[in-house]
Amino acid sequence: MDIEFVSTEMSCIYGYMLANEKFHTLMLNEQDIAFFDCMKKMQHNICEGNINNIDELNNFIKQQLSDRPEKVEQFSRDSIKEMQEYSSFYQQNAETIKQYKQAAEERQTDAQKGYSQDLSKLYDFFDVDKNFKCYGFLVPVPQKAVDGFALTNNSFMVCFETLKKNDEKYIGNSLLPERKVSTPLHESTHVLFQNSKIKQDLKNKQGTGANKLLSVLDKYFNEHPDSKGRSAILAVDEALAACSSMVVNTKYKPNEKFDIFYYDFEGANELAKSFYPVYQEYMKQGKKLDDNFWMRAATNFELHQRILSIRGKLPHSTTVLKPKTLDKLRGIGNKEVLGPVEKTSLDMREIQQKAMQNQK
Repeated sequence: MDIEFVSTEMSCIYGYMLANEKFHTLMLNEQDIAFFDCMKKMQHNICEGNINNIDELNNFIKQQLSDRPEKVEQFSRDSIKEMQEYSSFYQQNAETIKQYKQAAEERQTDAQKGYSQDLSKLYDFFDVDKNFKCYGFLVPVPQKAVDGFALTNNSFMVCFETLKKNDEKYIGNSLLPERKVSTPLHESTHVLFQNSKIKQDLKNKQGTGANKLLSVLDKYFNEHPDSKGRSAILAVDEALAACSSMVVNTKYKPNEKFDIFYYDFEGANELAKSFYPVYQEYMKQGKKLDDNFWMRAATNFELHQRILSIRGKLPHSTTVLKPKTLDKLRGIGNKEVLGPVEKTSLDMREIQQKAMQNQK
């Protein structure tokens, strides 16, 4: 299975405008079903090559959203201006865009470090029909505000800047950073999970494992509120995608110990650590995600949080003297001992009592 990467001028202007929230001006409200349906159809037609220029895009929107002529007319004028400005940027970087797309395609099919087989296993894992195609919009931007995100339906977007940074390691002559090679598989995981029945079943707490996982996560977020208001289902979504990223990352750095699975969302990061051993087993065996997966992941997460809680309640370290020489260590030196050394003292009875209290 391969992701189909798209980087035409039309797909790029679409991604650029989407990243900058230009389409939001067409919305009547936050629950505008007609708008979201229009965006899904528009995205599909761009992927399939049925919309190839700004006039075709605007005509499509005009047909789909005929109930808001003033908004459509204003958007049409603005989009033409956007396209004129972006087109010049796109043409100036045509060769760079081509190299980036080629590098992305080669990375996913690389014999040693590619992830085509991992993607195929994800289809089985989420029980998604393999006729369902994943598209990746590769969008060059003058200045990057976001790395990328999954879109509605069957696509995701990856943004990249067109100037190299001195502290970044790139793939070949392209502008694809080595640390971002896993992004397409990460975003494809979001797309496949979104289009699976499994996600809806989890939301509805279908199964004892699903019910336990959401209960454990609700407890976690009650005790550790997320600063951006993110909670259980999103944590699961990001944790699964983080596991896919880790599969690719370990191919590039097999001897590195990765302590962080997901940055800037601690709940997802902690959950991914509990998912990963089970995830690896299911991938290796080609198994479908089932309720037992949720149960085992929930148990892992619950145990891990309990251990962290106990560690946080252990007695603090005390300072003792540090011998400077072997003679001092043996107790036969004559000079004063200088410098502190940290020594942890453990009261096993106290630890057992605290562990019993946490289990109640």
